Amino acid sequence: MKLLRLALTIAATLLPACAFSQGKSGAIILKDDARFTMTSLSEGSLSRTVSVTVFDEKGETAAVFSEYTGPTTILSSFYGEIEEPGVGVRKIKKKDVVSVSLATGLAEDGFMSVFKPSTKKYPFTVTYSYSIQYKKGFAVFPPYCPVRQENVSIKEGHYVISVPAGTVVRYHSSLSAGNPSFHKEGSNEVYNWTIPTYDGYVSEHNMPSPSMITPFIMASPDKFMFQGISGEQDSWESLGRWQSQLLEGTDDLSPETVSMVRKMTESASSSLEKVRILYNYLREKTRYVSVQLGIGGFKPKKASLVERSGFGECKALSNYLRSMLKAAGVESIYIILNTSRKNFYPSYPSFGQTDHAMLAVPLPEFHDTLWIECTAPSIPLGYRHDKVAGHEVILIHPGGNGEVVRVRNYPDSLILSELCLNVDLQADGSAQLSATRTESASNIETWINYREMSPERWSSMLIGGCILQPQNLSVVNKRDNFETYDGPSWIPEFSVDFNFDVRSYARASSGRIIVPVNPFGKQLFAQRGDRVNPLVFNEGQSIRYHIMIHIPDGFSVETMPKDVFLQAPWGQYFSKASISDDRSTVEITQEIKVTPCFEASSSYDNYREYTRSVNRAGNGTLVLVKKD
Repeated sequence: MKLLRLALTIAATLLPACAFSQGKSGAIILKDDARFTMTSLSEGSLSRTVSVTVFDEKGETAAVFSEYTGPTTILSSFYGEIEEPGVGVRKIKKKDVVSVSLATGLAEDGFMSVFKPSTKKYPFTVTYSYSIQYKKGFAVFPPYCPVRQENVSIKEGHYVISVPAGTVVRYHSSLSAGNPSFHKEGSNEVYNWTIPTYDGYVSEHNMPSPSMITPFIMASPDKFMFQGISGEQDSWESLGRWQSQLLEGTDDLSPETVSMVRKMTESASSSLEKVRILYNYLREKTRYVSVQLGIGGFKPKKASLVERSGFGECKALSNYLRSMLKAAGVESIYIILNTSRKNFYPSYPSFGQTDHAMLAVPLPEFHDTLWIECTAPSIPLGYRHDKVAGHEVILIHPGGNGEVVRVRNYPDSLILSELCLNVDLQADGSAQLSATRTESASNIETWINYREMSPERWSSMLIGGCILQPQNLSVVNKRDNFETYDGPSWIPEFSVDFNFDVRSYARASSGRIIVPVNPFGKQLFAQRGDRVNPLVFNEGQSIRYHIMIHIPDGFSVETMPKDVFLQAPWGQYFSKASISDDRSTVEITQEIKVTPCFEASSSYDNYREYTRSVNRAGNGTLVLVKKD
């Protein structure tokens, strides 16, 4: 879930390499002309013409036609052409477009209308011209995001929004999209964006989000109507009032369920205990069906529907738990948020900025609030996962306004992975090892489902990145505090104790034993070649190692590894070795600490040198010699 994942369980690099060399684009968008015409609060139409030339496999996705259609939108017309080398021009008809269901079984199914060119003859050019009719209203205008992947450039792009005179339009556009021009056409007012030539972006590790560097436009009318309910979104408060209207009447649990809820919770001594009982019931009785917020509407499905079917998407499941808590006499607040961005664009209050729904439960007795994810039953109650911790969210107060608040994040100092390793080294280089691995705060996300993991998965998780070849690996003990939330100071933690043997832990030869400083130490990754994007670490955290190496009888230390301390804008590293007073044990302590930063690409040479220094220290050795 994180951009940065320093968990000890993941392979031998700090982050996976995903950099691509700059060269010609995989595809170029020759033009992307879109126009949305609003004819009334309840009706409008989108017309769009897109022409794309694909040069190789990297650009194939840019040539796929994909649009949402559902209860409020209809693909009214479609025509396309594909020009292939040696074949000429082939027509694409509306019947060639396939409808793919997004949420079979829900009350209002939505579909993606899709056409994917099947040719592999490069370069080919595909052109689509189509129209989509909007009925029953809309809260946001269609977003304009012509470049959705790396290695795709755009030569020319235009987005036009035409609205009846007097309609207030709010928008947010990226720096690469710029601001619109404005003019009048008869009784309509027209906003016109021109997208300049954009060369595309290259994917690199720890880079800014593509939304920060690609052209995009989001726009909404201040006053709108959706599925017969009018509203305003000139502020977060008014947006919340409209969403609150949509929640009315959706908490329609059957009398039998209300009675069951009250009986289940009647002996609970606190609101927290009631929440825990009903959250566990939600885990057992419902199943999540993935549908983006906004697809199929903004109104949650009624609790009675989830009650009967046993499944729903984020809005439906959040509303279902809200309804059960209400029956148990516990206050809860429906919330909407953006899972990919921590901050809302402040001058653009709009449903177009949200993509998920959750539930907030105030707990006055703890001076805290539970932020409950209703779509992932394995998430511990009280844990603020990566998609909500530190994010702004909109509280939908019942019958009242919307309120933007920020969910508390976990301090960087508490986001920790730690490995304690005890090495009983033998004269021939073999060893018996006992280890304890501990994860805290957001690093537990890899381990949340540990009870369901297979032995093979355990081995992979525990030994991932280790340079050794473990044998006879056994898990001695597993423990967590996932069910023990007790207020704001609670931090989720997971620990596992395990043992294993190694035939060749160290290299024994000619009376010496060469011992690795840290066989689990992570190698930091730095790409080769020039850096294109800034270097970004969004969150800080630490990885720590504590290693005790017991020296075999008859041997002494000949060479100790050097102490290392490194400081840089993106982090800190230290490695320290010491020997016990009786000269029988060498203790090694290492820590990699990552600091949030946003550094220009010109600093990447310094980052590359930093990684080399860390890797040299991590690859150090301890040399033991046989006593005379």
